Amino acid sequence: MQRFLGKKFISAFSRPPCVRLFSTSHVANSKVAVSQFEPDQFIDYDGIASNVAVVKNRLKHPLTLAEKLLYGHLDAPKTQEIERGTSYLRLRPDRVAMQDATAQTERGSQCSCKSATARQS
Repeated sequence: MQRFLGKKFISAFSRPPCVRLFSTSHVANSKVAVSQFEPDQFIDYDGIASNVAVVKNRLKHPLTLAEKLLYGHLDAPKTQEIERGTSYLRLRPDRVAMQDATAQTERGSQCSCKSATARQS
């Protein structure tokens, strides 16, 4: 079964050529609140992008999405040791999602006690 389209016939079972579209987000150029409860604090997309660029130049290889997410939140990307599987990363995330009230209570006790490590339960 074929249809005539302009100057050529197209089969009903053939697929059109695959077109890959790339989009840029308007979010990166605007201020985005960290949460609806903190409308006056914004996510630092420029800082995250600069951290990723520094790490990419240091490692000299393309980064995976997971690496970009982690390395974008590094505390000191220029000087921190980055060795896969052996080094501990010092991260500064913008926000942290916790599953239940127990995790929030534990995090609150860490902050109030100025503890570097969590209690072992």
